[in-house]
Amino acid sequence: MSVTPVATTRALGISFQPSTTKAVRVSYSIRTTVTNPLLVGSSTATVILLSDASTPPTTERGRVEASSSVGLAVSVALTTSNTAPISYIVPAGHWVRLVSTVSGTGSTAIVSQVEATLN
Repeated sequence: MSVTPVATTRALGISFQPSTTKAVRVSYSIRTTVTNPLLVGSSTATVILLSDASTPPTTERGRVEASSSVGLAVSVALTTSNTAPISYIVPAGHWVRLVSTVSGTGSTAIVSQVEATLN
């Protein structure tokens, strides 16, 4: 079996079909950042990889998440940022969607992305 990796430019929230005829290993580095200004409140940042035969897909195949909750009021801010991989082998003809949800001051971003068609 040979593998052909390709750098891609996928976006959060957009459904796409990596291949109609071959399985594809999708791999993304996701950055999740949460900040609690004044060290009070809570924030979350989540990216979920959904994939199945429907469009848009609804079956969760992977997740990257960060959360922070603080109850102390001080004049500084606590920021936590993580970058983690999320990957899945997508069967031929299936769809993929990276769904981002945030609360408070959370944020998400795709840092890098590669898809490899399995021949």
